[in-house]
Amino acid sequence: MKSPDNAFVLAYWNSLRKGRDVPDQSDIDPNKLKPVLPCIFLLEAQSNGNFVYRLAGTSICRRYGSELRGQDFLQRWHAEHRPRVAELLSQSLGTATPLCVLSAGITERHSHVIETESILLPTTSDRVTCDRFLCASHILMGEIGWRKRRILSERLVAALLISDSPSGDATA
Repeated sequence: MKSPDNAFVLAYWNSLRKGRDVPDQSDIDPNKLKPVLPCIFLLEAQSNGNFVYRLAGTSICRRYGSELRGQDFLQRWHAEHRPRVAELLSQSLGTATPLCVLSAGITERHSHVIETESILLPTTSDRVTCDRFLCASHILMGEIGWRKRRILSERLVAALLISDSPSGDATA
């Protein structure tokens, strides 16, 4: 993980687990995430295979040029990358394993490429069903002037399922 802010969110998520595989969404205290709240978003897995934004911070909405609540997360991905991203999200929920994703965002008129790192942390919505994500996304690199243009689509660069191991190393 490259972003220290994403590492902060992962550490917070781990602190909420308290011996469970994943925390429940009701365990999340926005005040504890205050330093990174603009870069936080929540996703819900739906039975039709979509992953819908339940909530998105101001920085995330600004990045894509609109309020994201209710929109399908997969629609922001380039068409050829959507199936893999959906597979990774499903695998993350199915194994209760955090997912770290590196992507390249393409702005309007393809004038800028923005490298982002997102961490998607599974949660339950009813203390039983692992069907949601607490997420954070941070810009790692981008050309000057990109903020004046919204990101139109993203391409998957790399992804890693982060599992605990005795050595503390992440495994894919």
